[in-house]
Amino acid sequence: MISTSFTCGPFLSASLNVEKFSQNVYYNYLLASSLETYVEYENKLKIAIEQDMGEEYIASLKKESSYFSGLLELALSVGSSSDGEEIQ
Repeated sequence: MISTSFTCGPFLSASLNVEKFSQNVYYNYLLASSLETYVEYENKLKIAIEQDMGEEYIASLKKESSYFSGLLELALSVGSSSDGEEIQ
């Protein structure tokens, strides 16, 4: 199997920078998606409580909001690369 990354030579630093850039782009997507979903469910929960939409529905939204809160925390904890540098 042929590796597409350079391990030595003049293109090594460019190859490493491309890899870091792609990690940062994916992390940005992961974080933005997690945050949007969390905020969406928090808003749904707030509206449901204000309009008194029923205890079962509110409990369901609380559970989903808690789940998405955990995903957001996970996304935030992933914010460092394998070499210990913080993803920016």
